Amino acid sequence: MKHLDRERIVTAAVRLLDAEGEARFSMRRLASELEVTAMSLYWYVDTKDDLLELALDAVTGRMELPDPADAGRDWQDDLHALALAWRRAMIARPWALHCYGRFPHPGPHGLRFSEHVQAVLARSPLPDALRPTALSAVLRFLFGSASLEGRWTAPGRQPHDQEAEQDFHRGLGWLLSGMGMDASVRDRRR
Repeated sequence: MKHLDRERIVTAAVRLLDAEGEARFSMRRLASELEVTAMSLYWYVDTKDDLLELALDAVTGRMELPDPADAGRDWQDDLHALALAWRRAMIARPWALHCYGRFPHPGPHGLRFSEHVQAVLARSPLPDALRPTALSAVLRFLFGSASLEGRWTAPGRQPHDQEAEQDFHRGLGWLLSGMGMDASVRDRRR
């Protein structure tokens, strides 16, 4: 039997969730995958929900994020890069998007993502007093748009569909311009 630890459990949980989705995920199924007893998992996590939160945070930690300290970069480009990284991660993993809506308190990687968004907004022309509201608006836009896209995505459509990404960027541009920022909407074909 291989050594069991929290990291190995979370890695296996993400792999299983990616392969089979949340509906088929169970602690017994995960234990079988790890070749251990289900009860042995509870030495490392308290509940299935705790494990799902850890799996969500692991997915968030895999996102490529721009360097928030690079003040020479365009804040709009960085905000779009952050938004696109989050969207791609969530659309590719419907289980993660569902968990994101159920577990409102982010883990360390979720906090890191939020701090990156805050650092980018700090480089924007938005007054300091309005930045928390802008952060909330951006995060709500991300969750809402990904939730709708995931719900309305046609069978067979890829999660990185170029047309969907362009719609996403137009929506983000509209949100930013609605906050009074000069957010020119560019066709981004990343």
